[in-house]
Amino acid sequence: MTDPAAVLTEVKDIVSSISPQFDFDAINRAYDDVTALFNGDYPGYRKCNTLYHDLQHTTDCFLAQARLIHGATLTDMPMPDEIISLGLICSLMHDTGYIQSDGDTSGTGAKYTLSHVDRSIEFMQTYCTGQHIFTDRLQDMEDILRCTGLKTNIATISFSSPDVEFLGKALGTSDLMGQMGDRTYLEKLIFLFEEFVEAGIPGMTNEYYFLIQTRNFYATTYERLEKELSNVRRYARHHFNARYQIDQDLYGAAMEANLSFLLEILKQDKQDFFRRLRRRGLPEYLKTTRRNSNGPGGSMLEDQTVIKRGKQS
Repeated sequence: MTDPAAVLTEVKDIVSSISPQFDFDAINRAYDDVTALFNGDYPGYRKCNTLYHDLQHTTDCFLAQARLIHGATLTDMPMPDEIISLGLICSLMHDTGYIQSDGDTSGTGAKYTLSHVDRSIEFMQTYCTGQHIFTDRLQDMEDILRCTGLKTNIATISFSSPDVEFLGKALGTSDLMGQMGDRTYLEKLIFLFEEFVEAGIPGMTNEYYFLIQTRNFYATTYERLEKELSNVRRYARHHFNARYQIDQDLYGAAMEANLSFLLEILKQDKQDFFRRLRRRGLPEYLKTTRRNSNGPGGSMLEDQTVIKRGKQS
């Protein structure tokens, strides 16, 4: 999951099992260009500087999308190659709106949190027009990306076909499963808190209360997955059964494991919850980048001190 090249290889293996003669040219180009974009090697753009919405989040979503597509084709949804390619390229593009242009040197891409879906659509449509791919599908691509917006009422989208509707709901599902099933999800929430602070989202008191809000977010997420996104996540189990002979939705299992650990932290470690979040080098990150910081989220250590004192602000 941490090796972008390995993720691409896995996606291609999955797609090849669906369509042995699949043409990967467009996906290879989009993958290389999106990787370059996040790494700061794409003309006109800065390197990604959001620690939550980073390249791995995009590749996690890309892989989850491939798995859902595969699982669906194993049941009752055969898909032409064009639809598979459309869904995968949209997954690669879904968070490009966080990347700043060369001339945009104020803050980080997190300031676009509330507008990143619109910005991602704009980048994707410009990119596809320049690459001469899916130029007749630009509206479909917009509709698919809209499904990643948590405030989007998917029922109001007029999808052009059942296939496009599936891709949109699969992408909305992959976006959620990919991040919430990440084994470092709880650690990365600290970085998401920072992004929300910079974006000016209300209610960002401190990291501990953000974890409490995440507990509630699980409930609303499960409801969204089941209802608005039509329980598309059920196809993950079919994929894992066929690919690894594991008759289980491993994303769902990982999400539940993260939730259980979160509840344990909130119950037992109210005075020192950072001690339990050790993956992704979080303790060292806090030591080296947060001491005396006054930037977005820079009050983290001060807030943590307040929590230890029992004076929760």
